[in-house]
Amino acid sequence: MSVPRKQMKTERRQRRQMLEETRVAVEQKQQRKQYLVLGLSALALLLLVGAFAFFASRSSSNIAASDPDQRPPDTTSKGFEDMGNTHIQASQAGTIKYNSNPPTSGPHFSSLAPAGWHDQPVQIEYVVHNLEDGYIAIHYRPDLPAQQKQQLQSLVQEYGDKILAVPSSSIQSPIALTAWTRLDTLGGFDEQRIRIFVKAYRGIDHHKQ
Repeated sequence: MSVPRKQMKTERRQRRQMLEETRVAVEQKQQRKQYLVLGLSALALLLLVGAFAFFASRSSSNIAASDPDQRPPDTTSKGFEDMGNTHIQASQAGTIKYNSNPPTSGPHFSSLAPAGWHDQPVQIEYVVHNLEDGYIAIHYRPDLPAQQKQQLQSLVQEYGDKILAVPSSSIQSPIALTAWTRLDTLGGFDEQRIRIFVKAYRGIDHHKQ
């Protein structure tokens, strides 16, 4: 029994439609693959650029830490004579006459103060040891305005390593920046000046050879 011509046309049309749908589906799948490849390539490129920038920054920081010529000039701090790095016992705390306030070198405890922000006073004999190890110590008066304290704390937390901030009622200025044999006094929070000081002196080891 022969198939009616109308039915044959209908079947041929259905087959063409199925073939067309299959072709479109294949093309869409290929496009999705292309987009996926392009997306992954772009992501890989971004990661590569980010990694390059990170290691370039680390390299620059390491160069600056080892080569004073690579550090930004500090034109506002004052230098003091190196008082040495003798270790003292806890019983000797408070007996050392340092040549600056706050101290920038001299006899100190064998342990360091923890890095970061401190709400409570820290014995200066610990802090001086931090300076010898390349830390920046930021001393602030307890009556420093709350907003400036918050700004200072945020900056210290941003740096994280090799920096600490401690309250000190003995300093005359609102804020004092110290590194080994270097002191800068500020009339208040000055982000640019603090950053220059940190870049100039943080990370320099001062242990005697």
